[in-house]
Amino acid sequence: MNIPDKQQKWKLYQSYIYDYVLDNNLDWPCTTCSWGPIISENSELLKQRVYFACRTDGIYNEADTTWQKLPSFLVVAQVDIPQVGKQFNQELRNVYLQDNLKKHKNLKVKQIIVHPGDANMMKKCNLNPKLLATKNDASQVFLWDLDKHRQQNQFRDGIHANMPDLTLIGHTSKTPSFALDWAKNNYRIGSGGKDQSVLIWDVDDYQTRLTSNYMQQFNTPQFTKRELNSIGNQNEPVKLKNSYCLTGHTDMIEDLSFSPAHKDVLVSVGDDKRLIGWDIRASSEKQFELLDLHEDDINCVEWSLKNENYVATGSSDGNAALIDIRKMKKVRSILIPSNVNLPSDQQKNAIMSIRFQPSSNYLAIGSDNLYIYNLDDPQFDAQGIEKPMFTHFGQKGVINDFDWNTENPWSILSTCQELEHETMGGGSLQIFRPLDLVYMPKEEALQKLKENLIDYYQKGDSNKNSSKPRTMSIILPQQKTQQTESQQRMDEEEDNEDIQDEDNEDEEEEDEVQEASSSNGNNSKQVGSDKMQVE
Repeated sequence: MNIPDKQQKWKLYQSYIYDYVLDNNLDWPCTTCSWGPIISENSELLKQRVYFACRTDGIYNEADTTWQKLPSFLVVAQVDIPQVGKQFNQELRNVYLQDNLKKHKNLKVKQIIVHPGDANMMKKCNLNPKLLATKNDASQVFLWDLDKHRQQNQFRDGIHANMPDLTLIGHTSKTPSFALDWAKNNYRIGSGGKDQSVLIWDVDDYQTRLTSNYMQQFNTPQFTKRELNSIGNQNEPVKLKNSYCLTGHTDMIEDLSFSPAHKDVLVSVGDDKRLIGWDIRASSEKQFELLDLHEDDINCVEWSLKNENYVATGSSDGNAALIDIRKMKKVRSILIPSNVNLPSDQQKNAIMSIRFQPSSNYLAIGSDNLYIYNLDDPQFDAQGIEKPMFTHFGQKGVINDFDWNTENPWSILSTCQELEHETMGGGSLQIFRPLDLVYMPKEEALQKLKENLIDYYQKGDSNKNSSKPRTMSIILPQQKTQQTESQQRMDEEEDNEDIQDEDNEDEEEEDEVQEASSSNGNNSKQVGSDKMQVE
């Protein structure tokens, strides 16, 4: 298998900058992903659910909910990752141990759900991590209670898609769209699409909003709001109409995000280059809009969990904008690195996804690579452009979706829908965590390095009694060729001295062994004879 230069370089430096990396090359493009709940943990290891979706070349027939050829599907898997400060063995660090790597040994598939059409976007409910919302090419939104669906063991031509527990309807345009988000502390969900509308559903009241004739069939105590699948398992899917319709955009809505503090407050962005703010408590009309954030389509938006005053947007113009909601304006702009190998009119890399770190002021941006910026301590290059604190360039194509792990700080899950090299095909799902020295404050990182060096010297002195001072250096592979001739001569002289010292020590040890053998030879034979008798 031909591995692109980008991945060769990433593989080379991997052990220096990551705690762990689990790389999964998939047969089909991976469209979306999310962390799930923790299953179990101990001092060394964390077992956690992960969710992701794959898009295939199958054809979905909405009329009879069947697939021709291989269907698109949702995957529920379990991943074993080390706790912070722990490491896997070297075998697990190497992502290219096999020529045809499909799934890392630490990723175990637990459940597969055949999806009704391609799953373009997936969002986990914050109140129930086993309740997922997905969105297909027809802008239909489906809710899935994972505990209520059986595993699909075999895929065959004509297979029926799993029945969602609830179908959220209201969009008038059957065009692929991606705008989807749950309210942070409520069973409310929003979606946007090509019809230029933001639709809001309140899942809590889904029973009261269903048609009375349909509900009369299930007017029994066992059908409760918490058990969506109790109705959804019938031959006919349950559909819920939207509670609110918010209009104000003039083009495709690409993304939306709810306020972390209020279920009625949200923002949305789209191809009209607008960010619009909504407050359902006031009205269904837009409360504010910003028109000067970007020069191209706005693809993504995220409301900060840590600081509710800030919202971030990402655009096809290669810029991320940080907006202060109190001031209603952009307070910071971040231009991600360009692809200098392309013509000047193609060098800007579109930003497809953007996420704040849940517990600290870091911003991650998904594009050709995954860039992480320190919002509290920005660093700039000679041209005055802000530099990323960390760049993950292990993916083989555009990073269309990723997710921070709220249970295990700095663990990240990312997907790549299309690969750059046709020889590799399919897509990839990567799970990784940067080395803690990467994101530690400088003083704290230096202190940790100092402690590690002291520990290294102490262990070294106890293992080898040497009069020469111990030295330790870490030289990256490229740096080895950059040593000066004088340094090489010094190293060779030291090596020769070490060899001479070892030869002298070996000669002294041989003399001592010969003397011991000649003086105690008979005793040694007698001991051996006694040992044979005992056996």
